[in-house]
Amino acid sequence: MRLMRFKAVWLAAMAGLVLTACAPQKPRYEFVPPASAGGMACVQQCTTQQQQCGQRITLQHNQCLVRARQQAVTELPGRLAAYEKNIVAWEAAMRRYERDMDLYELQRRHSRIMHELSVERCREREGKGKRDCRPSRPLSSGLFFSDRPVYPGKAPRRPTLQNVQAEIAAGQCSKSTEVCENTYRQCYTGCGGTVKQY
Repeated sequence: MRLMRFKAVWLAAMAGLVLTACAPQKPRYEFVPPASAGGMACVQQCTTQQQQCGQRITLQHNQCLVRARQQAVTELPGRLAAYEKNIVAWEAAMRRYERDMDLYELQRRHSRIMHELSVERCREREGKGKRDCRPSRPLSSGLFFSDRPVYPGKAPRRPTLQNVQAEIAAGQCSKSTEVCENTYRQCYTGCGGTVKQY
């Protein structure tokens, strides 16, 4: 039991390492400060500008979330109406699927019974063994085995205000500070410092 538990933990750890290794890694940077006092004062200004940039990004993101909620409120009635149509269609498709599956299973059972009867009659009539009485074509290649009903899939998900807002925000509201970081590195270099990527 302990060995199996250890193996499970080890496999989970290895899977995590593989996923980490395959995931895109964010570049890292080494900052070598400028030698002069004026350069250091300049770098301090760069830091202040970066903080202000981050605050603007946060403010813009929050404003975007407000707009996303307003858009979600506007879109929700239409999405609910579309959902009602889709769920009615899905329920009808599911009923047809269940009905067709019942018929499909009935036909399969009938096909198996007829197959077994044919084999038994062959054995009784011709005195052959069961293997010699098997049909040349496999039973699984029959009509009823190749026409399995197609599953209509999962039921449509009912939209909610929170879900619609999250969907809109994911497509419109970015909180990335990459622009601030790029600007800071340029500013740092302009102050006489050195930025090394590794």
